[in-house]
Amino acid sequence: MDGNFRPFLTAKEVCGNNPIRDMQFSISGDQFLVTSGASEAKILTREGNEVTHTVKGDPYLRDARNTKGHTSALTSGRWHPSDKNVFVTSSIDSTLRIWDINRCKAGQTYVISVKSKLPGTRSPITCTTYTADGKVLLACAQDGAIHAWSSNGPFIRPSIDIDNAHCQGSGASGVAFAFNNINFTTRGLDDTVKLWDLRNTKNPIASTPPNLPNFFEETNIMFSPNEELILTGVSVKKNDPSHGKIVLLNSLNLEVIKEVKISLSASVIKVLWHPRINQIVTGISNGSCHVLYDPLVSVRGATICAAKKAKMAEFDHIDLQTNGVIVNPNALPMFRTDGNNQKSKKRQREDKNKFKPEMPLSVKGKRGELNTKAVDFIMKTREVDSTRLEDPREAILKHADDADEDPYWVAPAYDKNQPKPVFSQSVFETEEEERQESLKKRRA
Repeated sequence: MDGNFRPFLTAKEVCGNNPIRDMQFSISGDQFLVTSGASEAKILTREGNEVTHTVKGDPYLRDARNTKGHTSALTSGRWHPSDKNVFVTSSIDSTLRIWDINRCKAGQTYVISVKSKLPGTRSPITCTTYTADGKVLLACAQDGAIHAWSSNGPFIRPSIDIDNAHCQGSGASGVAFAFNNINFTTRGLDDTVKLWDLRNTKNPIASTPPNLPNFFEETNIMFSPNEELILTGVSVKKNDPSHGKIVLLNSLNLEVIKEVKISLSASVIKVLWHPRINQIVTGISNGSCHVLYDPLVSVRGATICAAKKAKMAEFDHIDLQTNGVIVNPNALPMFRTDGNNQKSKKRQREDKNKFKPEMPLSVKGKRGELNTKAVDFIMKTREVDSTRLEDPREAILKHADDADEDPYWVAPAYDKNQPKPVFSQSVFETEEEERQESLKKRRA
């Protein structure tokens, strides 16, 4: 990579038309896990070749634990910190699934079903992660709860439950553990950041005021390499003159240490602080990627690209056309090539006749074809189906009076217990559609 900052490889349509929501390299660095809006996770090599993918579950089974894979869109995916063949995925189907890379197409190894505290509702999983030693698996749900299990099982019920950790209906968009495997922090869609201790989960250690806007379900959070700071992105509304920025918080009390402006009218979604090259990489809502580095402290990475000049275009391989036609309009008639000779005129007439439209028939039934007037007469006398031009609402309302006077199908069943019809106040078919619409209103 040089000063143009162009990628050395582009893998197109990895997950079709589904947006990529999360991605992580394995501990060996030779392959990475991709989770998207589809129900299948994919594992690719560094060259962009697909290694394997998870299977899709049966969406018609009511109990998601009986399926071999996820039945709804994925939200996140994480590799096991010590086993390079194991990874976990979360989905809005209220399940976590642990996979073995060698048998992904046969189904998951373990499935964890998360139950909501609210009766009759599911609780989509928004994000998940492992501790640094891989002994604890933690997940955040959309109902605001946080659940934790031992990675060795059993996965029947969580070993730790934190109800109402974030506002109900928003949940957390990101979670990260410290290296001590005890403290962890969450980034909520309720515009807050909270710090927790696994040994005492009744109340958070610290919490920020709701003044860190978060409009994206993919916004993450992380600890700095020395664990003195916590980093997360801040969102801004479209066409807002303010900047999307990175906020650096104290890892002990979540006090704001510094705010770094990144991009105008664009939100900061993903943040990554690489511990070896000591550089911060950010993903922006406008599709750009920003890298922050210090020329004195950072090594390799962006420092090499910034110092390397972009290659200039080479002109040695250009073939000049030396046998082209020279046009001279003031030349003598015998030397002109303007197409006035007989051959040129004949060629023009032939080309003109090639594209000449077919003349209408003068005699009925000539060459087995009908006269155009006869065809017009047949089309006029033919009955035309006009149902496509009819308004379906008006067609249904034609029978409204008859249905009120003589109800037959639905109304008699509600005469006794519900004589007055009660209609739904929501125009959305599912809770997921309503939640997505509310997020769009916040971003606008």
